[in-house]
Amino acid sequence: MILTQDLTNPLSFKNEETTIFNIQDYCVDDGTGIRTVVFFKGCYLQCIWCSNPESQLFEPEIFYSEIKCKRCRKCEKACTYSSIDFSNLECPIINRKKCSICESKICTQVCPENALRTVGYSISVLDLFERVKKNSLLFRNSGGGITLSGGEPLAHTDFIREFLKKTMAIGFSVGIETCGFFDWRKVADFIQKIDFFFFDLKIMDAKLHKELTGVNNEKIHMNLKKLSQIDVNKITISVPIIPRINDDLENIKKTINFCTELGIKKIRFLKYHEWGKGKYEELGRQYSLKIHSESQENGLRTFETLAREAGLQVNII
Repeated sequence: MILTQDLTNPLSFKNEETTIFNIQDYCVDDGTGIRTVVFFKGCYLQCIWCSNPESQLFEPEIFYSEIKCKRCRKCEKACTYSSIDFSNLECPIINRKKCSICESKICTQVCPENALRTVGYSISVLDLFERVKKNSLLFRNSGGGITLSGGEPLAHTDFIREFLKKTMAIGFSVGIETCGFFDWRKVADFIQKIDFFFFDLKIMDAKLHKELTGVNNEKIHMNLKKLSQIDVNKITISVPIIPRINDDLENIKKTINFCTELGIKKIRFLKYHEWGKGKYEELGRQYSLKIHSESQENGLRTFETLAREAGLQVNII
């Protein structure tokens, strides 16, 4: 299911605030050293294999766990928008269109079993800076720092611009994990200040990319070309390997060739997993990717060999 989002209307920020859905400390696969990863909410891609579907929409959402729910109906009584209907106790209904306009999310506050919970919350630049600054000693001792992820962090340009001013002032390393679909004009004044990029190349075929992610890959490729002209050494290409979607040799060879044409020297292949599959049900969505987990080791080793033969540094995660 591809969710509809406005690709032309930029986010507006009030008091330098934006919406995130998680902050994770002690991460070691998201850049050098030990890092704190900040997950921004909202992405213009809607990849059907996405393991963090709660990152796709820009506004806060409700997770509902049917297993935890005791059908006490306290949430139904508390909801001022009549978006929760427990008249059929076997199959309660949450009208998420109505739910999306509610800012208080009072239903989550009255639920005694934590069956309803909010994912996504507003945070200011100053509050985020104070939060990550607590790890400053850990960053310095390990050569780590902060990695901005998502969702798509570069959809939150005004927020990141101000955040960078604060982190740069005390010498924090800041990297970005990006799907590549962002407005270059809005990042041109600060993108060179980012220490490194994990840049996704999911599918090289434009038609298939549009079908499976919701957007064409032309802007992604153009942004990567512009970024490579600044400093190719800052870029690591990330390729999520999805069985029978993009794990064919033709796609991998085209990806590797595109990297070498741009002078990019680093690539990482990300193993497919289904850890986020249960989140779709909690969000009232369907996980539409119809594949089974299978061993990827042989294919990944083949891709690793191809990339190394092309002169790329390779990592498999």
